[in-house]
Amino acid sequence: MVRLTILLGVLIAMPPITKASIIPIFTSGPTASGSGGYSYDYTADLQQDERLDPAATNGVTCLSMGSPIACNPSGTFFTIYDFAGYVSSSASAAGWGISTQSVGLTPSTLLPPDDGTLTNITFFYTGAVVHADGDVVPFPGFEIVSSLNTIDEGWYTSQDTNDVGIDLGTTDQTVGRVVVPVGGQGPGPLGGPVPEPGDAFMLLLGCAGIIASLRRKRN
Repeated sequence: MVRLTILLGVLIAMPPITKASIIPIFTSGPTASGSGGYSYDYTADLQQDERLDPAATNGVTCLSMGSPIACNPSGTFFTIYDFAGYVSSSASAAGWGISTQSVGLTPSTLLPPDDGTLTNITFFYTGAVVHADGDVVPFPGFEIVSSLNTIDEGWYTSQDTNDVGIDLGTTDQTVGRVVVPVGGQGPGPLGGPVPEPGDAFMLLLGCAGIIASLRRKRN
């Protein structure tokens, strides 16, 4: 009964589950960069049966609770929210551009936490249409530099276009979690030294596993 209660609590706390579109994945960092800050590297995975289409919501609709609705903003993009200590960003993946803002850019059917005092970074797609078909298509080469080297889980949203089935041509909008820097330069997670490059995210996963193990033993 205790385990069931914990599971239900976790499910309630999770954001609504939607069909995935573009998922930004933290791949390495924080790594000291030449600009004097710390580099955070990401890959964006286009999920199967989706497509990158610069005109994602230009004249088409989104699905909300199974019903089509008018949606905005237009375009294909993903936004990483509340990037503390933001210095700069770059995208070496072909066809991708960058914008920064204090609020948004957020797909119309989603409502992630968004602190208006921190910078959001949006990577938007302007290249030729890309079809994922039955495979995930990775786009490496997204870098964000922060003056901070302490990490935690933040939020992202993304938007692309459904490419198969009855949802063909409608916009797919997704919300999820991703690693970002948080305020307070100095020690890394849990007050320890800053993780070696590429190890930061694995450290977070390890901590989560230890906590889960302790809970199982206690129960």
